[in-house]
This record gives sequence, C-alpha cells and structure tokens, in this order.
Amino acid sequence: MARLAFDSQNCQGVTLGNGRRYDSDRSGLIHVENPTDIKALKAGGYTVVGAVARGKRYWVCDTCDRDCNINHCSKCDSSDLRKVVE
Repeated sequence: MARLAFDSQNCQGVTLGNGRRYDSDRSGLIHVENPTDIKALKAGGYTVVGAVARGKRYWVCDTCDRDCNINHCSKCDSSDLRKVVE
C-alpha cells in the first residue's frame, strides 16, 4: 500500500475518473493499493510519502541508519545525515 500526499494541507480526499474515492486520514495522507490509481494520482500532483528509490541512496541518518531522499530523517527527526553517492 502506498501513502500519498498533496501539496495543499487542506486536501480532504480525491475522486478519480474511474469513480474510486480516497479520503485523507488525520495526518493528511491517502492510502492507495491499486497501482493504476497510484500512477493517476502521481500524474495529478500527488507525491508518494516515505518512499526511497531502491538502489539509490542520497542521505543516511547517522542516528538511526535510515536511508533518506532529503537531508532530514523522517523517522527520528534528526538533521545529522551524511551524503552517500552511489
């Protein structure tokens, strides 16, 4: 299951052209299992939350050893990360 978010924090959900409706949870994320729906939502401006591309690491948290795409750890809230080039 993928967790997706929209840029606007006020987004309460989305209805796709196929009639499927996805509502946001309390944290503003929608949970989607259908790969076709994920692709459509990404094309519409949604981003996958917490996903790190396999085989590509950009930052590694020195505190909890988590792979991150940005210079901030979403797991332990640390900014003590080192850049990794692969």
